[in-house]
Amino acid sequence: MADSATTIVRTELIEFISTYVTDQFNRTGRRTTGAALAEAIRARFPSFSFEQVGLTRLADAVRLAEEAGLLVRHRDVKHLEVSPRESTPRTPSSSAKSATPHVRPDVWRALVFVNDTNAHFLDRTTGKLITLVSGQDAELQDHQENQRFVRLSSIPPETQKQWMRDFVESQPALNGADAPFDEEKWWIVFPAWLQDRDPAADQNWRRFRAGRVFSFVKEWGRKNGVQEEMWLSARQPLLPARSQPAYCPHEQEVTRRAILAAIEDLPFEQLADLAIPVRYLLRHLKVR
Repeated sequence: MADSATTIVRTELIEFISTYVTDQFNRTGRRTTGAALAEAIRARFPSFSFEQVGLTRLADAVRLAEEAGLLVRHRDVKHLEVSPRESTPRTPSSSAKSATPHVRPDVWRALVFVNDTNAHFLDRTTGKLITLVSGQDAELQDHQENQRFVRLSSIPPETQKQWMRDFVESQPALNGADAPFDEEKWWIVFPAWLQDRDPAADQNWRRFRAGRVFSFVKEWGRKNGVQEEMWLSARQPLLPARSQPAYCPHEQEVTRRAILAAIEDLPFEQLADLAIPVRYLLRHLKVR
């Protein structure tokens, strides 16, 4: 069994893969290739190697994420391609068996990610989730005053920690005395703690939490007059079907800042791996 530190890093890696794949699908409606995923991992975890987390290659990490129900690997192509689990079309038979609807991935992240400092608003008429980053004070006030939008705040940490306690109490094989409820990064440490004791417990926890999140957002929708089809994953894609994704200004700013932040984190020697069109570089360079 992997040691605790290795398991924590591995869990963080799997969570990052799931988030990245979901973000890409929400923006483009397309699958994520192995090449794009590997590049994103290198940008997020400089000097990373799969051997550090007890794995040998990217496909091993994808397999773990797939087993955890976070994404799906598509085997209709020879190379590695993945997409979020919620985006994968279900066959009529499996759809009939699955009576439990799911919260949209973007709404899920806005609710569950406690360290998210952005402001999220749901458009009551279209179901579009709009994200405002720090500094967009005028836009923030406009959205707060406009009845068309309703703010979607993250579920308080204490509420999510109570769900963790409730889950542990429901599992006879788990001892809550040494459970990491109050660790600094409890959202990472707790799944790793479960994985150390029983891999099935981690998956059971994800299903347990999914049910609590669904109940939470359903009550939130009732109080705020938001119809269920606006936040369920069964809703039709909000992006128009076109060859290039359509970004709103808010999404462009979020994406631009994320890219710049990732570049700032890269060691200088890894900057040579970036693919940037020369015409953009020439704008900032003068031949002397």
